[in-house]
Amino acid sequence: MSNKYIYIGLIILFLLILTPLTNGLMQKNALDIIKFFEGFEKKAYKDAAGLWTIGWGTLLENNPVLFARFVTNGETISEQEAESILLSHIKKDTATIKQLVKINLRENELEALKSFVYNVGSGNFKKSTLLKKLNGGDKYGAADEFSKWIFAGGQKLNGLIKRREEERKLFLS
Repeated sequence: MSNKYIYIGLIILFLLILTPLTNGLMQKNALDIIKFFEGFEKKAYKDAAGLWTIGWGTLLENNPVLFARFVTNGETISEQEAESILLSHIKKDTATIKQLVKINLRENELEALKSFVYNVGSGNFKKSTLLKKLNGGDKYGAADEFSKWIFAGGQKLNGLIKRREEERKLFLS
């Protein structure tokens, strides 16, 4: 057997061993958290707060074009289109976060905030104690604020409790 085949075999073996190890260690990001907790729905539905939603948790209430298409006309959304809308929304939320946060953020902090803002909305983030504590340099105090955002439609939701735990954990990692 030539050295070339031994070398290729070693590379393949290395990749087979390393891939499962690194996949378990890969850092979560906003997209992972959002997709996991929002889930994908191809038909419009009312969320826990009673708001029309579709795809990966995209609110339809403030978008008359999407509202007409998916609620009034009953169309469905493809996973690809829903992800495109989601990525556009995350980009907008990222700009909002960078505008409102007056201190330097580590990548994990920014990723946690992207998921948080996507879920609670930029208006709620703007007037939150989380933002005030963060801008005051109290990152641990800000992290503790995640757990206060666990209500939708006046009800405490287990899904939001778990989501905030994940966001807080990412924020502090």
